[in-house]
Amino acid sequence: MNYIDADKVVLENNEELNELLICLICQGIVINPQECSSCQRPFCTNCINKMEKKECAQCKNQTFNPAHIQTRRLLNNLKFKTECCDTIIKYSDIPKHISECIEYTKCETCNKYFSKVDYQVHLTLCKPNRPIELNPN
Repeated sequence: MNYIDADKVVLENNEELNELLICLICQGIVINPQECSSCQRPFCTNCINKMEKKECAQCKNQTFNPAHIQTRRLLNNLKFKTECCDTIIKYSDIPKHISECIEYTKCETCNKYFSKVDYQVHLTLCKPNRPIELNPN
């Protein structure tokens, strides 16, 4: 999974989404979060790996660490409405849901999961030993 739209978060009792759970690069909910060692802003590991110059978008520091346990706890308590089947699931259950949901398809070439619509596009682009990651924006 490459991106989680912040609009898919299910909030209760006038809760507000903690801005510290939003990646400054993709503007989605952080996935496999790392944080800047200086300002502690979280980023998706995938977003950091795609940066040409690996530096914090906020303070320009170039060192990242695994996200703080409190950030991971906040993430694990978030609930999302899935794009595939409108099920409400916890953040920690997303990978399992994607692998089990009948609305997702696994590419046998690159072993990544895609919604049925994205999978059709992916098939035209995927080549053996060269995985292509699609951004659902």
